[in-house]
Order: sequence, then structure tokens, then C-alpha cells
Amino acid sequence: MWDDAFDDLWSMGKGRKKAGKFFTYDEDGWAIIREQSWPFEAYLDQENMSASATRSYPAHVADFYAWMQDYVNDQPPRHLYREHILKYREYLVSCRVKPQTINHKLSALKKYNEYLIARKWQRHDVFRRGDFVKVRPKTPQAFRIPDSRISNFLAKVRDAGSLRDTALVTLLAYTGMKLQEALDLHTLDVDWKRAEVTVHAGDRKKERRVPLPEAALEALQAYQKRRHTDYPRASSYFFAGRGSYKLTYSTVNRLFKQHSKTITPKTLRQWFQVDMLNRGATVAEIVHLTGADAQTVSGLVKRQADKLRKTVNTRQL
Repeated sequence: MWDDAFDDLWSMGKGRKKAGKFFTYDEDGWAIIREQSWPFEAYLDQENMSASATRSYPAHVADFYAWMQDYVNDQPPRHLYREHILKYREYLVSCRVKPQTINHKLSALKKYNEYLIARKWQRHDVFRRGDFVKVRPKTPQAFRIPDSRISNFLAKVRDAGSLRDTALVTLLAYTGMKLQEALDLHTLDVDWKRAEVTVHAGDRKKERRVPLPEAALEALQAYQKRRHTDYPRASSYFFAGRGSYKLTYSTVNRLFKQHSKTITPKTLRQWFQVDMLNRGATVAEIVHLTGADAQTVSGLVKRQADKLRKTVNTRQL
């Protein structure tokens, strides 16, 4: 199917005029590649990939073809070729891209390779076991941000005057939700009577109910009263944006950088988990409430225990 489309373009000949512009085989060929890669996101959703992978993998594939368009000068490739994958990995390494980022990009291309095979646009798997970059594991560290810094950050956001931003950071800090989960919330996901929210876009597509503490509930209610007034284009998404129907990641990142150089949405999630540990919650309770991976929470428990042990030993000395 894909080859037939390329052959049709080739038979048209270079320099054929369309819509007042001359299109070459190269230009039309790249257009076909982009068109065939668009359903890739739907394929990822069918494969029950995480929401972050569904969002980032097509972008990584687009980056690869953007690099290919500069690397291949004669004509677009009809398939994924192993030599191009290896050259792309060497290019990323030469640009000093982080190994974790390189592996994430290669994972996207590997999944795209599976997608092409499933659509019968390609026959062979071009990846091998040793194609990914070896990553030196980092020594895990305990959570070291004091409660006072988290409180100051929340106060700065609240004093800035945006009810939406205040509701978002308060929700993240007092429920341990991921930023992705908070941005995907719809208005019907908030149960005001039961004081809880329903998370649909969690890890492994599992649905869970998250209770709202009093501080988070009051912040969400204050924002809800002014939501349609401050954001006339608000859609079914609970956190609305000014220029779009949904609050975007870039806007949230600017918000956090404006008020702190170290605190991120992930920091608030870890702070909530550590606070639960200090209150005596078990690993199973934290996993059930935050949707986190059990191994990740267990590692957090171990790091906090090591931190406490070192503190006690220092005081005894």
C-alpha cells in the first residue's frame, strides 16, 4: 500500500505543478510519511499505552523524520531501516542528549516499527536488544525539601491571585495526583457532595477515587465559582486555559518556575507521599490513593528510613 503510493508519485515525475506550486517527489514523499504516521497515536491508545507515551511517542517519531529529511538528500525512505536508527542514535549522542531521553526516543521508534508491521507497511523489526544506551543507575536520595518551603510556594501562588492556579497546586499538594491526571480531569469527575475526584487517566488505565482534604476542596470550590467568568472558552475539562479549552503543560511549567526554582509538580507528589509515610500510612495505602507504583513507594520508604537512621546516629555522636 505504501509502496504503491510512492510509485504513483514517482510516475508523476518531478516538477509537476499542483495548485500553483511545483512539488517534487521528495516533498510529496515526506507528505505521505507524515500522513501515514498520524494514526500512530490511535494505535498507541489501542495498545493501552500510558497517556504520557501516547502524547510523546508521535512527537519523537516526528523528530526522527525531521532529522531524516536533513540526513537523506535523495528521496524519502519507504521503511524504517536499521542503519538510519543507528545513525540517529549516534547523532543524539553527539548532541549530548541525556541517555534516558535517547532511550525514550528509541522506544518511540521501536513502537512505531511495531505499528508499521501491524499495518503491514513493513515486514522486519529493525531493532536489536543492545540498541538502547546503557544508563548508569543513580543512587536514590531521600526527599530533602522542608515543609516550610512547600508552604511558602503554596502561599506565593495563592497571593498571585489566580484561583485556577491556586486550585491546581493545592490539589497536587494535598492529593498526590500527577500533573497529567489533574489536567485530564473533567467537571463531572469532581463529586462535591462526597468531596472526592475520580481519576480516569492514571497509570495502566486504572480508575480510582481520590478524597479531597478540606484545603483542596475549598480551593476547587472557589475556582469553580469563577471558572466560566474568568475563562469564557472553558470546555468540559476542569482546568481551563485562556487560549485553549484545556490548561497546557507549558503554562503550568511557567507557573512553577515563576514561584520556585526547585519545586515541580513531581515534588508536590513526593512531598504528599512522604507526609503520608510520616503519618503512619502503609505502602499499600499510598499506592491505592496516589496510583503510584508499589516498587517506587517501597524505594521511597527505604530512602526515608535511611535518612532517619543517619539523623539519629548523628545526634547520638
